Amino acid sequence: MTFKTILQTGSGKESSLNKICIRCKVNEINSKSKSYCKPCDAERQRERHSRHGDEINRKQRQRRADDPETVRAVQRAYSNSEKGKEIDRSKKRRKRATIAKNGFEKYTEQEVIKKYGTICHICGFEIDMFASRRVGFGNWENGLHIDHLIAIARGGKDSLDNVRPSHALCNIIKGAKDFESSAQVRR
Repeated sequence: MTFKTILQTGSGKESSLNKICIRCKVNEINSKSKSYCKPCDAERQRERHSRHGDEINRKQRQRRADDPETVRAVQRAYSNSEKGKEIDRSKKRRKRATIAKNGFEKYTEQEVIKKYGTICHICGFEIDMFASRRVGFGNWENGLHIDHLIAIARGGKDSLDNVRPSHALCNIIKGAKDFESSAQVRR
């Protein structure tokens, strides 16, 4: 018997769309081209890199040196993507907290939304999740900003417990004031 999960179709032919990982033989894979589940594939990549890391790095450096224009295009595309922008915002917050020696914990904007919802903690109105987040661009005032209850400039930590979702304009008006002193910003 093979390690493929056999799905019977109406014609009696077997389909190998749902396969079992060839390494752990436990996890299912819903892919035609892959043979490993995500955890096993990650482990396999780590092992490969530990054995051949120098060679892999050398090839990557050579590829980048041979075609710098493609590398720049890929970097631009990534930094303009939502994921790239979120990582950039997260790095800036961590850098400010590190410079101020306040400390930080890693968190994502999705974790903030999941924990606190999409209501502005300052004014109490719904945040427009599709509005632009850049100042001056369509309906930016109602877009999402991550606000620190105790501002980093005033000794606040960059952590999930010290941040809340807010409107861009509410956050800008609040500035570095503590939340209690700015609770009536837009009402």
